Amino acid sequence: MSATTSDETGRRSRLQAVTVGRLLANLLLLVYLSTLGTDLLDPAGVALLRAVAAVHLAVNGLALLTPRRLPALAFATEATVLTDAAAIAVLVAVTGGVASPLTWLLFAEAVAVTLVFGWNGGVRAAAMLTLALVWIHRATPVALPDAIDALGDRDGSLALALSPDLRVVWLGLGMWAVTALVGFLNGVAERDLRNWLTDLNMLRQVTRELDPRLGVDRVCDTLATTMVDRLGYRGAVVWMMRDVRLHPVAQAGRGGVDAVGEAAELSTVVAPLADAVQRHGVTLVRRSEARPGPLQRVHGPGAPLVLLSLHAEGRLLAVVSAEVPRPLFGRPSLRGSELRRLGLLADEASLLLDNARLQAELRALATTDGLTGLPNHRFLQQRLGEEVARVERAAADGERRPLSVALFDLDFFKKVNDTYGHPTGDAVLVAVARAADGLLRTSDVVCRYGGEEFALVFVDADADRAVHACERLREAIRALRITSEDGRDLGTLTASFGVATTIGPGLDRPGLIAAADEALYAAKHAGRDRVMHIDAVDDRLATSTSTPEER
Repeated sequence: MSATTSDETGRRSRLQAVTVGRLLANLLLLVYLSTLGTDLLDPAGVALLRAVAAVHLAVNGLALLTPRRLPALAFATEATVLTDAAAIAVLVAVTGGVASPLTWLLFAEAVAVTLVFGWNGGVRAAAMLTLALVWIHRATPVALPDAIDALGDRDGSLALALSPDLRVVWLGLGMWAVTALVGFLNGVAERDLRNWLTDLNMLRQVTRELDPRLGVDRVCDTLATTMVDRLGYRGAVVWMMRDVRLHPVAQAGRGGVDAVGEAAELSTVVAPLADAVQRHGVTLVRRSEARPGPLQRVHGPGAPLVLLSLHAEGRLLAVVSAEVPRPLFGRPSLRGSELRRLGLLADEASLLLDNARLQAELRALATTDGLTGLPNHRFLQQRLGEEVARVERAAADGERRPLSVALFDLDFFKKVNDTYGHPTGDAVLVAVARAADGLLRTSDVVCRYGGEEFALVFVDADADRAVHACERLREAIRALRITSEDGRDLGTLTASFGVATTIGPGLDRPGLIAAADEALYAAKHAGRDRVMHIDAVDDRLATSTSTPEER
């Protein structure tokens, strides 16, 4: 919805609400004129009021049918206010003029219009009502009581105090004072409401961007960007709590220092962090206050800072440090609205960051083997599917990229469990997992496939490279020296490997695993403790390991 459409809708809603109230008041007036009014007012006054009520009813009835366009709404608003002022003027005039007990209606109209249509509407209404008050005074002169002479008003002060002219002046001044006061209070309330709506809109947009499903790092990046782009801070860094210290994970804004790249750490026991981390919310670090070295390197030694500490369930999650913009004059400070905005952001960011952390932990638990700490079978399926898709995309661009997969398991592992017990067997699996994880490149993946079987994914690795890596791992497994719980030496451990390689569009994920499994089966039947490779294109098996007899 555009701003113009929103203004039109809001103004029409306000006009309709006021018009309905006016129509109800008009109906009450007509009922009064039809019953008690005939006894209290002269016939001419009753007839005049009925005519005014009819005109008032017609104008306000037409106002309800005003189309939703700003020019028409503005005209309808002015017409209804003018009609109201005229109707009130006639009503006050026929009931005693400026001495009428109904002069409070002038104040009520000014207050109502100011509340509904704002300061500008209130000023126009007060001007119309002032003219109506002058007309009332001129149309219905009020004679001073004869009792003034009996009261001994020698200097004329009492007559002046009770004169209709002075009463008109006081009524006019009072009406303008009330209009000004209501307009001021209404403006303050509207400004606060606009600030709240702005904050809520900002919070809604930030919440949409701080999607915990995107991960902790993405949430932190968005939080730092929000501090700079949406809230106007000169630079921001998000420090995550890890191992009782704060580590920079995201930054945005000015500054040549790469806080994340330098891997600086913040201690939570030194000022001003010691105070900031104790409570959830905002802490202002003034220019003259000392700050630790990492904060000085990132934001400068004399920059005024705001620290936003994020807690969840009483536990510190992160701290956001941001440099407060420096005004042209005076000292940097935080207004109440800014503190409220930062508080709202801290509450929402804490919740979303904690959700992102919990979701990351759940994903890790779902894809991590509990014994070895390696990725599990589910993770293998996901990662291998991603790598196969990447190879296919490269092939579509005319690039042929290799991808190799290996399966290996420990030879005669059942004998280890039966002879030395399952705790010793678990220790063997953990040792093999560590050996495999330590030998691979960071781009490669080792997973526990199930039981004593493991899987390896070699990214951008042809057959020779994958086979060579498996040979190194096979030798590392042979070099392991493990003892049982009762001190017995397990001897030499061996493993059999099956490797499958595809270049360009070839086998899919299940096909690659099936080919590697076929090569592993061949290695077992060839005597174990060897690496067998199968070409995924022509299904040719080849061994790259000499037999124990040949060695």
